[in-house]
Amino acid sequence: MLLLFVLMLGCANTEPYKVAVTMDPMVQNCTCLGYLSEIADMGAPQINPKFTYDAQERVLRKADMMNATHLVWIGDYSFAAAAMIYRCGD
Repeated sequence: MLLLFVLMLGCANTEPYKVAVTMDPMVQNCTCLGYLSEIADMGAPQINPKFTYDAQERVLRKADMMNATHLVWIGDYSFAAAAMIYRCGD
């Protein structure tokens, strides 16, 4: 059982995203890949809510999957995030 856990842990993706967060002037000569936005899953209304603040994580994950190299946040809140994504230096 321990061996199975160690093998699963070794397969986990602990590598950070390859997308660099930057500002508008830095991506002037890059190709715009588009706009990404996500809303965190706040769960069903309940007495003791268990909020998840993963909107930024979701945007970064999608940008990485689209092979973006740079990201410029448009809106960056705990419950929602939006960004323009770019590919630079092809």
